[in-house]
Amino acid sequence: RKEKIPLEQRLDRDKILRILAERGREVSYAVDGNSIFSELENKSRPEDIVVIMSNGSFGGLIHRIEENIQASRR
Repeated sequence: RKEKIPLEQRLDRDKILRILAERGREVSYAVDGNSIFSELENKSRPEDIVVIMSNGSFGGLIHRIEENIQASRR
C-alpha cells in the first residue's frame, strides 16, 4: 500500500512525465487498459519503445498488445 511508503520515496508520475517531455520524448498518461491500448494502437510505430508501469493487469493489456504485435507481423 502506498500509505506505507514515505512521501519522498513514492513514485512521482507527473515528475517523470515532465522530465521525459523536457527531454523531447512524447509522453502520455492513461488510467485504464482500454485507454492505453487505444493510445498505442493509434500512435505507436514499429521502432517505438513502450514502457507500461502498472500495479495490476489492466484487464489483460499486455496480452492484447502482444496479440496486436503478432497480427501486425503477419
